[in-house]
Amino acid sequence: MANSWKISLLLLVVSVISSSFASVPFINNDESRDDMIFIFGKWFHKNGLPILPAQATRPQIFQQCLDHNNSSGCQTKWNQRYWVREDYYAAGGPIFFQFGGEGPADALIDNYYWHAYAQEYNAMLVVLEHRFYGESWPSNDDSMEVLQTLTSQNALADAAYFIDEFTASQGLNGSDWVAFGGSYAGNLAAWMKQKYPNHVKTAVASSGPLLAVYDFPGYLETVSEVVKALDTVCYDKVYDAFNCMESLVNGSNCGNYSTVSEIIPALRQCSSVDFSDLLDRETFFNILAMGRWADNWPSAGVRRNCAVITSVSGSDPLSIYGNFLVEMGQGGNCKVRAKSAIQENEEILKFIRSKEGKQSGAAGWFWQTCYEFGYYMSADPKNGLFGYSTFSGWPYGISCGYEFGSMFTKEYTEERIAMTNEYYKGKEIDSKCVILVNGEWDPWHTLGINNASETSSDNTVVYVPRAEHCDDMLNPKTEDMREAQALIQRQIGIYLNDSKC
Repeated sequence: MANSWKISLLLLVVSVISSSFASVPFINNDESRDDMIFIFGKWFHKNGLPILPAQATRPQIFQQCLDHNNSSGCQTKWNQRYWVREDYYAAGGPIFFQFGGEGPADALIDNYYWHAYAQEYNAMLVVLEHRFYGESWPSNDDSMEVLQTLTSQNALADAAYFIDEFTASQGLNGSDWVAFGGSYAGNLAAWMKQKYPNHVKTAVASSGPLLAVYDFPGYLETVSEVVKALDTVCYDKVYDAFNCMESLVNGSNCGNYSTVSEIIPALRQCSSVDFSDLLDRETFFNILAMGRWADNWPSAGVRRNCAVITSVSGSDPLSIYGNFLVEMGQGGNCKVRAKSAIQENEEILKFIRSKEGKQSGAAGWFWQTCYEFGYYMSADPKNGLFGYSTFSGWPYGISCGYEFGSMFTKEYTEERIAMTNEYYKGKEIDSKCVILVNGEWDPWHTLGINNASETSSDNTVVYVPRAEHCDDMLNPKTEDMREAQALIQRQIGIYLNDSKC
């Protein structure tokens, strides 16, 4: 496979990485982007700093243990960043502990709705940055031996060790700790109560994809349902276009079209696709679906896309979709470009492998998806809006081998995913006193727990209609969310006072 293909496939993985961030909002439209780089729908500062500017609370340094499995103790330590705020704290109050996730943790301490909960319960706020993200790097060595210490299990052990040491140094014996987290960090919050039940009294796990999977059709399944809920005419136009293309790929006619060679011209695209090559074909459909429609907060993008697709003309589903793509700036006259695709791809790949790319979270999350979780988006066989089987997670997964070595085959990654689910028990999490929060319009929610019947009655499930990824961590915009956050707040108090927790 040509090097340019390897770069393209790595960029597909970046789309998974960038669509995982829960703690980094979009920048303002009027902010200068001269010092930023755009990677599959997200902007990153080229200097590796988080999108939000540095907040008032400055980080402190904790001497973290590198190897928690060493029988002789912590022989090697490294600098891990953490933040503390005591604005609402009263002696004897609980400690609210937020897990840093797959990116810099700078913004977490001074933002988000957990401040309201802290004010209610006179809690101290503490944030611990995840190893190998932001500026909390145990080593600059990116050898396989070092990368294998970047795991969720070590992140949980880091938290336990920090809680023990911080409790002792600050004289907090007897204080209750409450774990918080959103997205991957939501997993960590839930798993903390499962694996270290004596370290945290309760946990609030927001939008956590607890079940690791290789192929992940649930993401586009949710996006499809958002499209249908917001604009049925738009839904039909998208469905007809992809259904037509899938029919041609499968050897059937579609209206006046009879061969796959007619797809690219009909879409007014410049790329050359070998539809007889499985990887080429799946990559094409992946980019066509994910690049235009995938978003952790899908409703805004769906409204924008549907406004265009329902306004363009065309004589058939493919020409309509092609005119939509051109109207959205994808395709059309490909001879005029500010920067060639090769140049842009090389710039992005260089960023991923740079120190700044590591700080942004791109490099670390790429590794964890290959080594622990997968989460590789695939076509949705339930609704078929973007085709019923147009692409699998393989175009993502194959990039693991290019970046980390030939041992990272599909079978190896699937084995690692199975180990993750065996260790944490997936959606059958063995815990109590955990508040599990998900939103109907969150593309990740199918991997989490959305109904009380799916977990122990000792846990609380909060499912919010039309809420998107980690919306409960933000100020409420709907009455449903206000009610959900009021429930979360009450349940935190109930669990804090429950001797069984």
